[in-house]
Amino acid sequence: MTFKLARSAGAGCIAVAFSACAPAAPSPDAATVYEEAFPGEDPSQTSDEALLSNVDCTPIQETAYSQGKPYPITVIRIAGKKVGLNAGHAFLKMQKAAHQVGVSLSLVSGFRTYAEQEYLYNCYLTGACNGGALAAPPGYSNHQNGIALDVSVSSWMLAHAWEFGFQHTVPGEDWHIEYTGAGDPGGPCTGAGASPVFDWVSPKNGGWYKNGIWFKVEPTSSSVQIVEYYAGNYKLGESSNPAQSFAVRYTFNQLGWRSITAYAMDANRKDLGYSTITIKVEP
Repeated sequence: MTFKLARSAGAGCIAVAFSACAPAAPSPDAATVYEEAFPGEDPSQTSDEALLSNVDCTPIQETAYSQGKPYPITVIRIAGKKVGLNAGHAFLKMQKAAHQVGVSLSLVSGFRTYAEQEYLYNCYLTGACNGGALAAPPGYSNHQNGIALDVSVSSWMLAHAWEFGFQHTVPGEDWHIEYTGAGDPGGPCTGAGASPVFDWVSPKNGGWYKNGIWFKVEPTSSSVQIVEYYAGNYKLGESSNPAQSFAVRYTFNQLGWRSITAYAMDANRKDLGYSTITIKVEP
C-alpha cells in the first residue's frame, strides 16, 4: 500500500482571589507544559478504529492568539480535541506513518480557547485545580496559536516528527510539538479533493445513518478501476467492481459523526481524485 495524500473542557473562567502566597506569574512568553491538559483527558486508545478514524471535519471558527494578539483561525476535531486544520492534517499523516510501523501515536491536547487558558492559568495561580500545573497567561500560551500539540511520546515520534513539518519548540518537553510546515499538507478535511472523478451514491453528506452502512460512488470516468474508503486514516475497505458502484459495507465500533473519504484509482493504483463527506453513524 503506497502512502497517499490524506490517508494518512474546556471549563469556563472561574472567579478567584489571588493570594500573596500564590506562585509568581510566568513571563508572557512562558512555555506551556503537558500537565496543562484538562483533567480527564485520556490519550489511551481502545482499537485501531478509535486510534485512526475519530476525525470531525466540521469547520469551527475560533480566535487564536500569538503574544496576546488575536486573529481568526479554523479548527477541526481529532479524537474530540480541537486543532488547527493544517496542524491536524500533518498530525494525521504522522499518526498513520507511525501506525504502519507498529507505533500508536495519540493526540493529548491541541488548541485552547481564551476561556480555557484562563481557567488553567487561574489553576496555576491558586493551586485549586488541575494540580496547580504551570500555565501561561491567557493570550500567551503556545496552545492558543492552532499549531501546537501535545502528543504521546515515543522514540519514533522524536526521530520522525520533523519529517511531517513539526518542531520540538520547548526544551525538556518531548511531548510538545508545533507545526511549522508550509500550509495545509492535505487531508480528509481539505474539501472535495482534487477534481474527483466520481459522485457519491450513498451515503449523502450530512446525513444520519444506521450502523452497517453501504458506501457507494458512481464513476464519471472509465479510468476509475478501484475505490478505497477511509475514515480518517483507517481503511474501511475497497472495491474494484464498478457495476456495483464500488460498494463497500462497514459497521463502525465507534458511533457519532464520521468523515469518510473515497479515493479513486486506476488499474495501476494511481490516484485519480478523492472526495470527503461527513455523516452521523447511529446505533
